[in-house]
Amino acid sequence: MEETIQALLTVDCGTTVTRVALLERGEDRYRPTAQATAGSTCCPPWRDVMVGVLEAVRRIESATGRRLLNDDDSPLMPASGGEGVDAVTVVVSAAEPLRVALAGLTRDVGLAAARR
Repeated sequence: MEETIQALLTVDCGTTVTRVALLERGEDRYRPTAQATAGSTCCPPWRDVMVGVLEAVRRIESATGRRLLNDDDSPLMPASGGEGVDAVTVVVSAAEPLRVALAGLTRDVGLAAARR
């Protein structure tokens, strides 16, 4: 049986702003539930995009009352009982060089697409 993603967290790490949005599946499409921004932290003095990402996610948690992160700041997955998300997507458009780890379902499909 095919599983449908019910709750999706999207992240865009830009040079000046980090944007995070929570989308939830409606009857026939995904609808935005909440969104938040935080200053980008890809450049000095932080050089760690996760600082801005976590700040924006916590703003969504505060606005919605929905817990999205585990105690170790990892995404709470899968969604259950009005908490967590089923998937996370990340887009990095920051101009500064970033250290990135690529992960995919298979070497031929997921990683090949990510390398392009």
